Amino acid sequence: MDERPRHIPPQHLSPGQFLGLLAGAIMLIVVGICLLPHSRFVRFNNLTEPAVIKAGWIYERIHHDQTPIDIMFIGTSRSVFGVDSAGVESAYRQATRQNLHVVNFAMQHLGRDLHYLLAREALLNRTIKLLVLEITEDEPRDLHPAFGPLADVSDILLAPLIINVSYFANLGRLPLRQMQLFLRTTLPGVYGTTLKFTPAKY
Repeated sequence: MDERPRHIPPQHLSPGQFLGLLAGAIMLIVVGICLLPHSRFVRFNNLTEPAVIKAGWIYERIHHDQTPIDIMFIGTSRSVFGVDSAGVESAYRQATRQNLHVVNFAMQHLGRDLHYLLAREALLNRTIKLLVLEITEDEPRDLHPAFGPLADVSDILLAPLIINVSYFANLGRLPLRQMQLFLRTTLPGVYGTTLKFTPAKY
């Protein structure tokens, strides 16, 4: 009886198995990138376009400026240029002889998704007496271009699909956004990132 060990030929993956493993590996890498931690301060201060750079100030006003927020305006460019916070405070003071602290958190461009983010950020962290939300007779489907850069990962993943014309675009940009924010947070000297609130620049 021949007891010599039999030679077992190596098993090769089929093209389908290889592609399946490759897709799984890529998916794990993408998920890992999307879970990379970063500073929310860096995220809100990462926008530099003139129309959205205000997001950094809004975050700092909510989290680092302890001045009360009694009335908060949120809306589009109509509210940005049409609401004078100091004027509202002055008119209220003249009418009631009491002080009121008013902020205008409106940002240019249409987009209820961003209004939701800003309102939630303020309401979860500050005591707001009155929220004034700009409305229009016909609500557009346009979403705000700053939602993708500012939203939490869960906000992007769980955003509604039916009316969200930007869902897949925001989802596709998410891994790159997470990687950039992670690097800016962990290597601030390389990217010139400010990690902490600086009162002199506020």
